[in-house]
This record gives sequence, structure tokens and C-alpha cells, in this order.
Amino acid sequence: MTRGHGRFSTRRLLAAATLVALALAVLPAATAAQTTPIDSCRTIEDAGRYTLVGNLSGNGSEDCIRISASDVTLDGQGNAVVGTDTDATGVLVEPENDDTLRNVTVTNLTTTAWATGLAYRGGVATGTASNVTASDNRDGIVIDPRFRFQAASGTISLIDNRAVGNERWGVTLRPGADADRVTGTTLRNNDIGFVAADLRNLSLADTQATNNTWGVVIGDATATTLRNTTVRANARDGLRAGNGFDDGRLLDTTARDNGGVGLQLGPATNVTLRNATAADNGASGLVLQDAAGVEATGMTVTGNGEWGLDFDGVADALLVNVTARENAAGFYTATDSGNVTIESV
Repeated sequence: MTRGHGRFSTRRLLAAATLVALALAVLPAATAAQTTPIDSCRTIEDAGRYTLVGNLSGNGSEDCIRISASDVTLDGQGNAVVGTDTDATGVLVEPENDDTLRNVTVTNLTTTAWATGLAYRGGVATGTASNVTASDNRDGIVIDPRFRFQAASGTISLIDNRAVGNERWGVTLRPGADADRVTGTTLRNNDIGFVAADLRNLSLADTQATNNTWGVVIGDATATTLRNTTVRANARDGLRAGNGFDDGRLLDTTARDNGGVGLQLGPATNVTLRNATAADNGASGLVLQDAAGVEATGMTVTGNGEWGLDFDGVADALLVNVTARENAAGFYTATDSGNVTIESV
């Protein structure tokens, strides 16, 4: 009985192994994880993982890598996509016609000498760009939904990217780029480090904007949160958020050694500032213009070339725990401001 049971078990195991082998043999190839190497400019039209096997050189005025499929990862493996100063884009994520793309990741590459280094354009609902360096392009990294409804169903995330030496914008989010998240961005030697306009619910965190002409410029950005932003040594203003910075939050912000104003906010309503430092800027430290419902706590304004605090058309503002010293002038408020309270100065 024991030997018979052993023979029966062996037969069952052999049969099971045979069935498994046959099943694996007939499975579609797509079920196995595959990586497609890329050694020249091309269009990616199918889902999958793609890797650059070396640097790519642009061919005239055409985009180099275009991704028109969902569920794509492009891993540059540290390589560069190099253009010829044309009007083309280094890496372009854009659907055909009015389609919508989802889950497109671009990572670990450099784009240089393009009109636009990396762009997510049109109906791209979800995607991630990480560890991308956009250098010496006209525009570095661009998110451009074109139509607000195309971006409403998801989020583009920019994580740990660098924009250096771009002629116009380092990183820009154009109208309709709602609810996008930008974190860990280094912006250096661009005309404008970061610019965003006409969008909602933007989250900008851990940003370093240094040695640009303008550091960070935001307009018509409702319900936007900036956290741990540093703007330093920019030739003009460090950070400007206005033309509808309503329900905005500025948290843990430092503006230092900029040639113009450190921080300028407004027109805006219902603005929160917490732990903001504006020091050693060429003009005023903090400028509030046409702003209402402002609450600020933990403000430090020191060593600025004009006013420490400059308010014009400000209503219902409360500032608590303010340190203001060694500015060319202390505090200015225009006659059209009202109900402004500064405590614990």
C-alpha cells in the first residue's frame, strides 16, 4: 500500500508538471515582462517598458521620442536625448486625435537643445516624470493639457527633476493642468524657473529656484499649496503669486538674496502664510497687493533693500509672530488698506 501510494503521487506530480509546462508554452508573449531597447528616435505606439541603450541625436525638425500609448515606461538609463536647436520636442507624450493616455512614465534621462525638452501635451490623464534633467532648451519641462476637460480625470506628477539653463521656462504648467503635483524640483539659470497659470489645486513642494531671472511665478492658480519653497539669488523677484491666488497656502518658504521683491502675493483672497522668511532682497521683503483675508504666522523679514512689509489694498489681514529688522524701512500700508493687524512684532 505504501509503495503503491508513492507511485501514484509520483505520477500525479509528473502530470501536473507537464500541464504547467504546456500552459506556459501557450501563454501569449505579452504576459512575460519585456523591455524594448531604443537606439534611435521613434514613436512608441504600444504599451510596455522601453529603455535607451545610448544617447540619441535628433533628426532635423522632428520630435525625437513620441509616446502615443497608455501604460508606457520610458527609462533613459542616464542617457541623453540631444536636439539641434529646432522647434521640435525631445520627448513628447501626446495621444493621437482626441484619445486619452494614462500611466505614462518618463524617467532617468536628459534632454538638451530642443524647443521643449519634455512635454506632456493634450489628453494625458495620468503620468509621471522623474529624475529628468532638461537643460539648455528653450523650454525645459512643459505640462500642457490644452483643454481643461482633458486633465480633469487624473494627475501628472513631476518628481525630483532638474531644469537648468533653459532660455525661457524651466518648468511650466499651462492652463488646465489641474491637481498636478510637483515635488523635489531644482530650477537654475532659466529665465523663469517655474511658471503656472490658470489651474486649480496645484501642489508644489520642495522646490529650489536659484539664479534664474525670476524664481517662481504663479497666476490664476486657485487652491494651490506651495510647501518648502526656496527662491534665492534670482535677478528679479523671488516668488510672485497673484491674479487669483485665491485659497492659496504658502508654507515654509524662504526668499533670500533676490534682486527684486522676495515674496509678492495678490490679487488674492483667503491666503495663508506660515513660516515665511524674506531676507536680504533688493526690494521689499513681503508685498501684499489687493489681498483680503490674509492670515500669516511666523514671518521673518530682515535686511531687505526697501520695506520689510509693503501692503497696498489689503483688507482683513492678521499677522502674528513677525520679526522685522534691518530693512531700509519697516512697514508700509497704503490708505486703501484696512483692518490690518500685526501682533507680537
